[in-house]
Amino acid sequence: MLISHPYRAIFVHIQRTGGNSIRHLFNEMDANALQEVPIDAAKKRLKHCFISDIHAAVEPELFSGYTKFAVVRNPFDRLFSWYSMFKHNTIAKSEVAGGVVRTAALGNAVEAAVEPYLDSFESFLTMPNSGLFERFYYNQFDYLQIDDRIAVDYVLRFENLNNDFNALAQAINFPHLLPTINQSVRRQDYRAAYTQSTRQLVADRFARDLDYFSYSF
Repeated sequence: MLISHPYRAIFVHIQRTGGNSIRHLFNEMDANALQEVPIDAAKKRLKHCFISDIHAAVEPELFSGYTKFAVVRNPFDRLFSWYSMFKHNTIAKSEVAGGVVRTAALGNAVEAAVEPYLDSFESFLTMPNSGLFERFYYNQFDYLQIDDRIAVDYVLRFENLNNDFNALAQAINFPHLLPTINQSVRRQDYRAAYTQSTRQLVADRFARDLDYFSYSF
């Protein structure tokens, strides 16, 4: 997540959606951008908290008065990107002042938990669904909803991220375009990684995303 007071913006950072590029750009323009809000430690999420976490942690006037946005991605592509990140050990550690130790420690814990399931993409998709593994089962809709309704003002698409971000930037008077950083190390189209069974597994798990955001395989 990120909260920028100069641009009156709240960014909900969903994993593997290009969010590091957005955070990097905002940090360049706003060195005091807020990187964490106080949430229940048992939830095991900091950088990638939900809009409901932010809503509960900040003043009502701030939440209602700021532009809230996020990026979503095709779940089939997103899950294979996630697997590729772990497989090739390309996890980006937070370098934000004040958040380094907590965010990096949580990232290290997730990396260690996932490591035994990296023999294959199918193994990765059949990890447990509790504890640190819950993040791999949440729909992107879960990150963005309050009382089962989308609570952000702009939903950007990873597949059209530069254009979507530039439109957002114009709306909030943000002066720069989006760079591309932290890309996955992979050489194949995500569709080639799927079997019929793993395709169905992801379709079932992320049915809400596929329906609400109109994604397909």
